[in-house]
Amino acid sequence: KIAASSVTPLTGRLAAIFTPRLYVIFASAILAIGLFITAAASNLTIFLVGRAVAGIGSGGLMSIAIILAVDLAS
Repeated sequence: KIAASSVTPLTGRLAAIFTPRLYVIFASAILAIGLFITAAASNLTIFLVGRAVAGIGSGGLMSIAIILAVDLAS
């Protein structure tokens, strides 16, 4: 939750710089990398790093979903 909360303000700016479509692909890739690190973890430290990376990706996806919904409604 901390990683997802820390990335939320950055999402709006990155979606403005890049297209939202590219940002969805980027956030999905970060989430997949984090989940792979978590699955392949051999100790607790690597597991927690993987969860943090996955949290960054999922925070980006949650924020961009709201941004896309607002864009579609307006």
